[in-house]
Amino acid sequence: MFYENLTAVCRERGTTPTTALKACGFATGSLGGWKKGKWPNSEIVVALAAHLNVSTDRLLIGDDAKKTPPTEVRGISDEGLEIGALWDQLDKPGQAIIQGKIYERLEGSGDANHADGRGLKRA
Repeated sequence: MFYENLTAVCRERGTTPTTALKACGFATGSLGGWKKGKWPNSEIVVALAAHLNVSTDRLLIGDDAKKTPPTEVRGISDEGLEIGALWDQLDKPGQAIIQGKIYERLEGSGDANHADGRGLKRA
């Protein structure tokens, strides 16, 4: 798996695993073991990732975790995550204002599910 990922990245970069290893200052003797499914040590993975300008995830699991963020975190939609990121940029008074507006909006909806005294929807 590692070897296949490494060769794919090298092909994209117009190089080879042998050339990449040599550029990082490592011997090439381990390539045969990697072809058979053995794994390199972390020092080699980190050096190759830096040299090839990819994440270690890309070399180890064949996917760049930074390029594929989860669409939901604990059931929170992408929009909810975006609002959360904006929320974190507000100071405490700003957060209090927004929280008050949310409660007002929920209480004004007339929805029976918002009957917990604060206007929050029950889980």
